[in-house]
Amino acid sequence: MPDKKSPRDATTILERIMYRLSPKDSGYNQYYLRDHMDRVIKAESEGGQVSTLSSARGPYQFLTKGGDNAFQTALKRVKKTYKRFGEVPSWVERAAKHNDPMKLTPSQADELYLGNIYQQKGSDAYLRKIIRGDLQAGADMYSKYHHTNKDIVRGDERLSGIFGLNTPEVIGRAHGGFISPSPGRRFI
Repeated sequence: MPDKKSPRDATTILERIMYRLSPKDSGYNQYYLRDHMDRVIKAESEGGQVSTLSSARGPYQFLTKGGDNAFQTALKRVKKTYKRFGEVPSWVERAAKHNDPMKLTPSQADELYLGNIYQQKGSDAYLRKIIRGDLQAGADMYSKYHHTNKDIVRGDERLSGIFGLNTPEVIGRAHGGFISPSPGRRFI
């Protein structure tokens, strides 16, 4: 993807975030952010989208019960993100009314996740590391800004594996190695 001349030329939150954080490498570094999002989806829903333990729904498992639930909070944040860059898509208002993450397209769910993270204070530092291939930063950002248990990855072997911690790719990165993007990437 060619670099954009202006963040307003971008069409998705992902492109806008990439342009703002890394304008010279925004096309290539999207792979790392997409890889992070795939890891979050795997950690949250393992391919299923309905929790039997809570009101969490959708690939990112946003809670849907209560007046100011996580899904509604994320929608408010994504709306604020879209307003910052221009027009708010109609799906955001529809989602606020139906309150069901399962009704979002995969692209809308990704935009919701990113817009929600983007509006939280301190997330830029993590995003900058993630777009350079830092898997630990991805695990830390997931724990701090998305999950309700801030130490969830640290004490969970399954999640540590999903986020690639203590694997040759993370150890290599710590010693100046390069992590190639995973093959078979899905795109927004």
